[in-house]
Amino acid sequence: MTRLPALVLVALFGAFSARPVWAQGPLGIAFVQAPEAATGVCAGSSPDEAFACARRACAAGGVKPGQCLRVAWCFPAGWSTDVFVQDSNGLHGHEFSCGWPSRELAEAAAALRCEKTRRERVEMCEVVRVFGPDGGEVGR
Repeated sequence: MTRLPALVLVALFGAFSARPVWAQGPLGIAFVQAPEAATGVCAGSSPDEAFACARRACAAGGVKPGQCLRVAWCFPAGWSTDVFVQDSNGLHGHEFSCGWPSRELAEAAAALRCEKTRRERVEMCEVVRVFGPDGGEVGR
């Protein structure tokens, strides 16, 4: 019988919390890029929310929000990587990969992306950021 009061308290706390328990599920992650200029990354519970946040982060890099183009969205976010790539003509940008079930798989996919035998004109390719399932950047 002592379980019943505890269950009632848990149910009441969940009912009055700022975000309902059923809405506290996994997050998605959005990536935007202003070519040759800036990037933005944000996690959110919907594509619209996450892309709006990522666009603001990109614009903070000194470009207009409209220059920040949607590049990728994954739900759930999983593990993600940001790979900087520059070709032999000097053109550069970021390539994103997301939704991986582990950090090791995300980094292995990024390493494949950078294999010189697969990309003849690429002079520079390296993982610059890794993101955890909550969308937060983790140390390299």
